[in-house]
Amino acid sequence: MKPPVHYKSFDLTSFADLHVYSKLPPHSYWSQIEKKIDFTYADLLCAFLYSSHGQHPYAPSLKLKIRLVQVYYNLSDRLTEEKIFGDLFIKRFLGLPVEFFGFDHSTTALDHHRIGLALFHASHLYILAQMYSLGLWGERGKSWIVDSFACQPGMAMVGAHRLIQQAMLRMLQQLKRAYPALYHLAQQNLLLDALTVRMPAKAEIRDQLLIFSKQVTQAHALLKWFQTPDVAKSFAEWTNQPAQQKSLQLQAKLRQILAENSRPPAPDDGTSVPLEI
Repeated sequence: MKPPVHYKSFDLTSFADLHVYSKLPPHSYWSQIEKKIDFTYADLLCAFLYSSHGQHPYAPSLKLKIRLVQVYYNLSDRLTEEKIFGDLFIKRFLGLPVEFFGFDHSTTALDHHRIGLALFHASHLYILAQMYSLGLWGERGKSWIVDSFACQPGMAMVGAHRLIQQAMLRMLQQLKRAYPALYHLAQQNLLLDALTVRMPAKAEIRDQLLIFSKQVTQAHALLKWFQTPDVAKSFAEWTNQPAQQKSLQLQAKLRQILAENSRPPAPDDGTSVPLEI
């Protein structure tokens, strides 16, 4: 894997921050999410999209936290900005100093251009799958989570997981045979541990969602990796035209499989019952 990118850090909070946050009682929802959910997975998954030089970017994990706040309260980007500025519970959840006012609504738009809508959305769904697996979403019926996974996306989840896994393996194996240098770059830059995970057919739905959604994030990251400037340049200079075309076909196939099997249905299409918080 590529060495971790240095993201903006807010760890050095002042005595005033510690004093204010220590006076706040635990929040019934956000304190549980902060303690139990791994947002930092996205920092490693998306590291290949950022340079280790220059100004430190906001971490993808922070953007996912902001996205969760936004969909929980059903806010626009601009209202999300105001919510962050004025709600101490949210500031504490995000790990921001009390007097932090550095975001604007373009920041809370979550860097979709860099990360890409598909990869960011898949990462958001992986966060929801973690919440569901821990019982933080799904049983209480108090409010709806936006963009929730269907319990049976497209095909049966076990079969869809195998389809995605096989499509990723075919892409990488073809790259290994025809363009070893690019293959080794992928090994260095990408998180691919989900390729070795098998999904038990009789696993509980919460465990299937967790395994499946993690696989989907890595599949989208693999497709996004081909679009990064350095990789796109190397790919364009590939002298083996038939192999290059084959790689493009395999990428298109993986993209089709993801589109058909990992997107939640529209809320009103009647194909599934939405999960609840």
